[in-house]
Amino acid sequence: LVSSLRARRESMVLAMATRVLVLALFSSVDCYIRSSPASPALSVRRHAVSTQTPLLLRSAPPRASAAALIALPGRPTLNAALLATTVSALVLWLIRVLNTPSRVYDRAANSVGREYDAWTSEGILEYYWGEHIHLGYYEEGQRSGPFYGGKDFIQAKYDFIDRMLAFSKADAPTNVLDVGCGIGGTSRYLAKKFPQASVTGITISPEQQQRASKLAAERGIPNAKFELCDALAMKYPDNSFDFVWACESGEHMPDKEKYVQEMSRVLKPGGRMVIATWCQREQPPEFTPSERKTLDYLYGEWTHPYFISIDEYARIMQRTGVLEQVATDDWAAQTIPAWRHSVWVGVWDPWPVVRRPHLWWKTVRDAWCLEVMHRAFTDGLMQYGMMTAQKKAVKALLEKRRAQMAYHLGCEADVSDGLVRSDVDTMGGGDELATRLALRQSGQARRAEEAARACKRSTPKEEAQRMETLFGGATRARIEPRALRVVDLEGERGDGA
Repeated sequence: LVSSLRARRESMVLAMATRVLVLALFSSVDCYIRSSPASPALSVRRHAVSTQTPLLLRSAPPRASAAALIALPGRPTLNAALLATTVSALVLWLIRVLNTPSRVYDRAANSVGREYDAWTSEGILEYYWGEHIHLGYYEEGQRSGPFYGGKDFIQAKYDFIDRMLAFSKADAPTNVLDVGCGIGGTSRYLAKKFPQASVTGITISPEQQQRASKLAAERGIPNAKFELCDALAMKYPDNSFDFVWACESGEHMPDKEKYVQEMSRVLKPGGRMVIATWCQREQPPEFTPSERKTLDYLYGEWTHPYFISIDEYARIMQRTGVLEQVATDDWAAQTIPAWRHSVWVGVWDPWPVVRRPHLWWKTVRDAWCLEVMHRAFTDGLMQYGMMTAQKKAVKALLEKRRAQMAYHLGCEADVSDGLVRSDVDTMGGGDELATRLALRQSGQARRAEEAARACKRSTPKEEAQRMETLFGGATRARIEPRALRVVDLEGERGDGA
């Protein structure tokens, strides 16, 4: 409601300013005509009339010097100054309005889904950008506008997909997840490129999900499906996909760490992950006030919560504990031309916008934001982050899990392979496993509580045998002292620790 009221207010102010400008123009023209010297014919006619009408004698006006007459500004000059002032004020007001963010991120209101619903239903974005709502890839010699070396704007996006696929080092995936799929252009492209694979695209925009599904049906691509799903709380089981693709979706994520963790969770051991996203530069040096102002505008105009640096993404991927071979790159130089290229395609073909006056103001705002993005990337404030990694294979996960379970089960001996493998298969791997194990009330924790109660009425030898039975032979050495320690703690604190 606030956004709509703000947009309506801006439209009203713009209309009023336009009227003032038009009135000022007409007033200037009228004043100029009135102040122009009369024509000779009109002078003669006035003279003729004046000879027939008696005039009262008047005293001659005081004569002014030639210098004073030259110094006094004429009426046309005053009108021109008034017009210039009006235009300048209008331009300054317009720049101020354009630099004020109008679509601030709001997760509770699903501002991201709402804006993409609007862009999808309007059709303008799809008309100019095609089925791929992401930047394109430009080689040397294709990075200067307005013709960009003959590079087609839509083809640049397909080139980007091929480059990103090569960067990912994915080899013939069979189950692909496209996180933030838009209207499904990339998902359908990957589904056609890997016909043996099943491709799932997720979005939080109902309009995008419907449009993507419709296009897949029209193109006859049965191995691509599209679902409404929050990338920060995916409904898929652990280890579901062998290739996770995320192109320009991280910008909209309010929790970048959770974003990477969720993709890591659903990725199978040995699978590949690739991320392409807009990033801000690393600090230090600290952002200047001007840079901070630009970032605040970029956050709020296209409903982004915040950006992070490429290096921070790499650190997040390392912190998952299950990703290895993490590699990053900055593709700013290869993608910067896309910002202004998207404006030029509208200049060459303006009719879809011209025939929809209700979209003029929004189109002007989007074009302005595109230019701000272009300058931010050119100045180095923004970077185009490329990140890829592989989830550790089962053997590596088993070793990591073995160490975690040995620690949490309170023993220094080897943990049985069967228990570790079962736990890895059901829980997916990662640092989150330790927390899950500690909080698990239906598994080992409940059996440990039962064992502690049994310790009160059994000898250490009997308890050692009982614990081996309860834990499936998972613990061997130091079972007796640990069991007695559990009894002592329970006796002192009474909380079953």
